[in-house]
Amino acid sequence: MNKFALPDGPAWDELRRQLEEQLEDEITLLEVSFEGRRLILAGEVFSEATKQSIEAMIVERIPASVLANRLVVASPFFNAGDDGFDVPMSPSEVGAAPDNGGEAPALEVPPTAVPDGIGDGRELVTRFPTAQAISDVRVGERLDLKVDLSLTPPAGAEDSWIDFTADGDWTTLPIDVEIVSWQLQIDDVDRRAIILVKRDAPSRPVMFSALVAEEARALGRVNIHLIFSHDGRPCGELAVSFELTASQSATAMGETTTASVNIPTDQPSADLTVNILQDPGGGDRYQWTFNVGPGLRNLGEAFRFASSGFGMSAKDYFKAKFNACPYLAQGQHEGALQGIGEEIWRAAPLEFRNLYLAIQKSVGFKFSIQIMTNEPYVPWELMFPVEEDLEGAGHLYLMHPMARWFMDGASMPASFPTGDVITFAPQYEYGDNLPAAQAEAEWLVTKYGAHRPYPTYAGFMGVLQTPPSTAVRLLHFAGHGASEGAPGSVGIRMLDGWVPVDAINSSVQLGKRYRPICIINACQVGATDACLASTSGWPPALVRRSFSGVIAPLWSVQDNIASEFIKDALTELIDNQQSFGNAVLKSRQNHSAMSPSAFAYLSYGDVMAKAAN
Repeated sequence: MNKFALPDGPAWDELRRQLEEQLEDEITLLEVSFEGRRLILAGEVFSEATKQSIEAMIVERIPASVLANRLVVASPFFNAGDDGFDVPMSPSEVGAAPDNGGEAPALEVPPTAVPDGIGDGRELVTRFPTAQAISDVRVGERLDLKVDLSLTPPAGAEDSWIDFTADGDWTTLPIDVEIVSWQLQIDDVDRRAIILVKRDAPSRPVMFSALVAEEARALGRVNIHLIFSHDGRPCGELAVSFELTASQSATAMGETTTASVNIPTDQPSADLTVNILQDPGGGDRYQWTFNVGPGLRNLGEAFRFASSGFGMSAKDYFKAKFNACPYLAQGQHEGALQGIGEEIWRAAPLEFRNLYLAIQKSVGFKFSIQIMTNEPYVPWELMFPVEEDLEGAGHLYLMHPMARWFMDGASMPASFPTGDVITFAPQYEYGDNLPAAQAEAEWLVTKYGAHRPYPTYAGFMGVLQTPPSTAVRLLHFAGHGASEGAPGSVGIRMLDGWVPVDAINSSVQLGKRYRPICIINACQVGATDACLASTSGWPPALVRRSFSGVIAPLWSVQDNIASEFIKDALTELIDNQQSFGNAVLKSRQNHSAMSPSAFAYLSYGDVMAKAAN
């Protein structure tokens, strides 16, 4: 029997040859077909690794906008629920240092991650966000805007879509959409609407009507952000611009890539989602919108919109307030950080503070908070409600599970993958070694079987650019980092030099293939540069390259506390199956009295996400 049912054509013939040479003994049946623009993989294979490898081969050779992997793992020797054969990678595969101390070879064979939510009776749903001005765009006149989630992509926008999952018998899905713009005047009650997505028919679009403000005259255009969500869970964001005096029925598509989120129907959303958008034109202006979980929608403040500012740029504010944080003495750090937290609380809009206090009064402190933002500098998680507003309060991220995500990033997965752990922990010379970082890496080896590639620039970039043949769940770095300094001395430091954040570009494939978490533990010995994670841009860069989560410090942290913080967080996340937000919360609570380092870490990902077993 021919086990490969593939379409005709040279590319498919080459794929068939590759499958026969590399994976024939691992495949019972492989069928590839098209449903509209969606490429469907069906059949039966012996392991999860084979399933992922097949998908990787197709993604690499056969361009497809959307791929649904419906391959069934059914080995005669293993339960179908297993992750595949437990075959460890060889030292050469993970870039380990050769015996002679030379540099490790690059990794080979790039498979890919399996899309979230496919299987178990759920299916992939794909829609294309559009925004159409159906009136002229003139200062002082009303702009009527039609927003839709279309079945097919508009011309020139084939690469901007929203994916989510739904039960196999779904017929309609309500998708919330909010409009945010500094160049439009619109009442709060008119800022939110519902698009009704239908299974086999065009959706029911929504209309927004707003007055074009005088501010648009100087810009010559109107910038608009559209935020999509489903039952409180973010779906994606579309940024569009309309030139003034645009002709009627002009259509604009956003220059920024639409972020997509898979929506599992059985996973709860965060209790409170806060969208914080900085004015894309720069300056000290933010607009806030809020979404609450189903049980909190009776609160009067739940659907308010607000604005805020600091009186200076976000980056300048961060540097002014946090450059000294690494050097706060134990026993003195909590008071100083509370003062900063109270200042950030006062800078937040009154509408947010009232909503937070209303939720706290209703359910107490144990509710989760998800931040969605386009601004990387201000640690809103550090907010500390002042005593006159709330007695017995603390920093928000010491009281609640919290995480953030970047609106212009890749999709925000609702779970973290299985796979291997890869750790880079350089053992530096010249007296600046980090003993706890070395112990942290060895702990990962002992506890999770982590691989330790040789920590050079080439070794690190090899993992990122040419992923290994087996799935990766965690990429870990523990070592020196700097956000500012002499040219060539900024980024994270390997044995033979620095990896700058600019290296996290489109050549990085690890995130796209496996959606791993990345931990950057930038430690210090004595006086070193501060503010690694925020001002150097590592978290947003990693998120844009499709990493499913990031844990990184806002400033350079103390070696021993940093190590214990990460070990506690990973134990809670992987071993104890805590949500991402709860895992980091518990670790922060364990160490907050010891050092300012426990306050430095922010979590980037779905606050409710859990690690797959």
